[in-house]
Amino acid sequence: MQKTLERMRAMGFEVVEVDTGEQARDYLMDAIPANATVGVSGSVSVRETGVMEVLEQRGQIVYSHWGVKPEDVEPLREKACAADVYLTSANALTKQGELILIDGAGNRVSAVAYGPKQVYFIVSHSKWVDGGYGTAIARIKRIACPPNARRQDKELPCAINNECDPDACTSDSMCRMTLSVNRAPRNRKMTMVFVKENLGY
Repeated sequence: MQKTLERMRAMGFEVVEVDTGEQARDYLMDAIPANATVGVSGSVSVRETGVMEVLEQRGQIVYSHWGVKPEDVEPLREKACAADVYLTSANALTKQGELILIDGAGNRVSAVAYGPKQVYFIVSHSKWVDGGYGTAIARIKRIACPPNARRQDKELPCAINNECDPDACTSDSMCRMTLSVNRAPRNRKMTMVFVKENLGY
């Protein structure tokens, strides 16, 4: 696992190691300028750190589509993609140091691929896999998707049977786009906050 982190640093990522979600929250509060606008993906890991509440208490402008009226979801996603800072997670981290993200709406993939100049990934140790891309996808389909689908009350095969069946997926499928980030993009800063405490799925 340490070799993975060393490789990521060599590939242009900033890597910060912390023990708990609370420590991740404190790091982010110190790192994010008080006048920066902050976009947030639909990440359980980010929410579990408590950083969103503390940012709002500080008077920060935070763009999050969670818990808003349906008609406000897309405008907030667009604003999040254009914010100064973006907070998200990844569904898996490979042994080679690739961050793998699966997306349904495309807002997170878009923001990470070509969005805010500063992106923070909050990634639990539990998302590291001892393998490559295929192992990461298997982990996502087996471990991450079922509880995430149930959280959103989606009637998908993974939610009902804990098994991925693409042919049986409805129009509500969460797995529509997959992004592999193996180097920090040019002219942008990507920081992975690697948390020993289990967060998210």
